[in-house]
Amino acid sequence: MRHVRMTAPVLLLISVLLGLGCITLHGPEEIRRDLSEEVGVKLDHEFSITVNRGGMWMARTGMKWAGEEEEVDLRGVHHVDVGIYRPAGLRKGFEAPGAIHPDLFEGWEALARVQEEGENVLVLTKEKKGSIRGLLVVVAESDEWVIVKIKGKLDMILEQALAQAFDEVKRPELYDKTREERGLEPLSEDPDSQEVPEEPATPVEETAAAL
Repeated sequence: MRHVRMTAPVLLLISVLLGLGCITLHGPEEIRRDLSEEVGVKLDHEFSITVNRGGMWMARTGMKWAGEEEEVDLRGVHHVDVGIYRPAGLRKGFEAPGAIHPDLFEGWEALARVQEEGENVLVLTKEKKGSIRGLLVVVAESDEWVIVKIKGKLDMILEQALAQAFDEVKRPELYDKTREERGLEPLSEDPDSQEVPEEPATPVEETAAAL
């Protein structure tokens, strides 16, 4: 089983953000509970965290101060929930685990689904006025389940993630093909060249800027 390891700077940053109310240790609890009840697997808590808009800004700022570059531009992200859980048997009334099906998540549309022996991965999105405003990822393995829920203006972030994924497998030409299949115009040779509009400053950002 994989364990969460955190360096001293990361722990310090989390402590500061907790003190400022920018993060909590709640995580995607509602999704964990509903998923456990539907699939029938008991999920023991290992680690969870929720980061709000102010926390995202401070985390990005901290990365800049540390000289670390973001692999994906996170300016559009407003809220992040992450939960890591350990499967601990079946709930009462279940003889075997149920399937993790997109229909379990009302209001979400399936973007990708991978089912292999010992692993089930489901990626879903939620749209509002033609724009992707939510991303939900569920990874279920024999010894660990991970749930990630992201809110914000996510169209460009997903495009950047797709571009990086095709680049890593050395098939960048397939990126434009996926855009064409979705009815989108092909991008230039450098997909990362498109800029994401800056978000309005939050009270935390305004306070930090004034210091």
